[in-house]
Amino acid sequence: MIDKIINNINDFLKERFSSPIWLSLIASWCVINWEIIFVIFANDLNSNIYERLTYINNKLINSYSNLYLPITCTILYVLLFPFISLGITAIWSWTDNKKNQLINKIYKNRQLTIDESLTLRENHEKLKEEFSNLSRLKDIEMRNMKDELNRLSNKIIESSKEIDKNSLHEKKINQLIDKINSKFANDKPLLNQILNYVSGAYTMTGLDEEAEDIRKFLVANQIIEILDHKQLVYKFTELGKEIIAKLID
Repeated sequence: MIDKIINNINDFLKERFSSPIWLSLIASWCVINWEIIFVIFANDLNSNIYERLTYINNKLINSYSNLYLPITCTILYVLLFPFISLGITAIWSWTDNKKNQLINKIYKNRQLTIDESLTLRENHEKLKEEFSNLSRLKDIEMRNMKDELNRLSNKIIESSKEIDKNSLHEKKINQLIDKINSKFANDKPLLNQILNYVSGAYTMTGLDEEAEDIRKFLVANQIIEILDHKQLVYKFTELGKEIIAKLID
């Protein structure tokens, strides 16, 4: 319990006396009333403590020196110190700037020594070589990027052409299918018979006029092609296979 009270008192004193105001007041009072401190702690064998206190009470105790003047000095210090500190900092900064300008001017006008010139030249050559290597690497990277862009661009163009080609091919197939359906709408059985001849590799000799018209149409539109001239056997072209697949679907 006693330790806790002592710690609380210590904390209170530390908090109070660590304040700038209290420190300023104590310092001002000690400076202004230095005679009181001197008389109390002076090593004078001819006077005892009672005589000293009597002297202090009669000669050195007054409201002006002991109270008003230390408080006034403390208030002035607390109010003016930030501005004084700011002014000192500004003066120091200005002085340091001027010093650096003077040093730079001196070094600028100073002749380089041989060792300094050689070192400067070596550093220059080293930086020049590093810049050249870096520039070369950047050129290689730029060429690689350009080649990659060209490759991608060509690939896109080829893909676009392939898409267009497929689109045109698909359009051609659809047009032929529409043409077959329109032209042979009434001859579907005969058309299927001719297609079966082709798929089964049967001869087409002795066709009647209508069947011959269908054969000629299929040949003219590259849907079938001759396989055996003697036997008049036909087969489907690649285009014909695609058309037949769609007709079956």
